[in-house]
Amino acid sequence: MPYRVVTSYGEVIWLERGQRSTTVLAPRGETVLVAAYPLDGQYPFTGVIAGQSTRVELTQGQSRLVMGLLSVWDEHGDSLRFLAWPVVEALVGSCADTLDVAGTIAALLNGTLQEGSVPQSGLTTYRITALPQGRWYSERQGGGSFWHDGTGSVAVSLTEGLTCYYCVERGVVLRLFVQGGRVVQTLQSLPLWF
Repeated sequence: MPYRVVTSYGEVIWLERGQRSTTVLAPRGETVLVAAYPLDGQYPFTGVIAGQSTRVELTQGQSRLVMGLLSVWDEHGDSLRFLAWPVVEALVGSCADTLDVAGTIAALLNGTLQEGSVPQSGLTTYRITALPQGRWYSERQGGGSFWHDGTGSVAVSLTEGLTCYYCVERGVVLRLFVQGGRVVQTLQSLPLWF
């Protein structure tokens, strides 16, 4: 699918369907955040160009944190552009999915982020009902898929923010938005380009 790539320096690059790479210029020694959003603007693939990086593979492993950092970059970019990303990535490690993004960014900006003190928000378990029958695929790597028979319910574990599941055979997307443990569920048609 086509992607819109944005960087922390305000650069926007459009990738056509099937295009798998592009070039991003980064000042030597500075940290540059990169996010590739699918055309419909859902959960991005992200990466960080840090230090002497010459090639960066975008994944969804740290997407929540990178999206949070991008959202505060205009205001705090001067403090974040020399961020020691390998250190941050090591501290966040395996808890990236349950990260309290706002708390983690505050700790980064205050210089208090350290091992064992990474703020967590946890997962919200949600029962999906009133869903058309079919196979539903998560937009997130490792998010898995599930089969819904059209009558029962399915339990999913969700992080804060937006999570989408696609049912291509029915032509619909399920959007689940979590904030403060509350979930808002919407069902919409797939975008025309899908």
